[in-house]
Amino acid sequence: MGIRMLRNEHVVIDAEKGGGWELAGIEDWNGRSIEPDGGPDIARALAGHDPARPVILLSHQPRAIHKAAQAGVGLVLSGHNHGGQIWPFTYLVRLQQPFVEGLHHVGGTQILRQPGNWILGTAHAPGDTR
Repeated sequence: MGIRMLRNEHVVIDAEKGGGWELAGIEDWNGRSIEPDGGPDIARALAGHDPARPVILLSHQPRAIHKAAQAGVGLVLSGHNHGGQIWPFTYLVRLQQPFVEGLHHVGGTQILRQPGNWILGTAHAPGDTR
């Protein structure tokens, strides 16, 4: 299908058009329990990155926002917690994740949290971004 997983790495998009931008991806926080060297590594994902190009970081969990902001990432796109759809997890999610849904700013970095559409059979309307 031509899909490339960005596992703590980045790619340059549209560089041939005179500049371009960079798309970086980090592994999920739970990767540490699956592989000994798994888990997110923002420094590795941005190694060799050109600071003149804007960077978008894909992070399954929004808790990467603080390290991303320290690294100078412009935008983080994140998911993971489905907006805390199921009570009482609605409250518990907020204890672990800095943002549950929407657009937020940490320093000069923005994070867009899309809560997702499905969890345990509970559906939102397709494309629901609240």
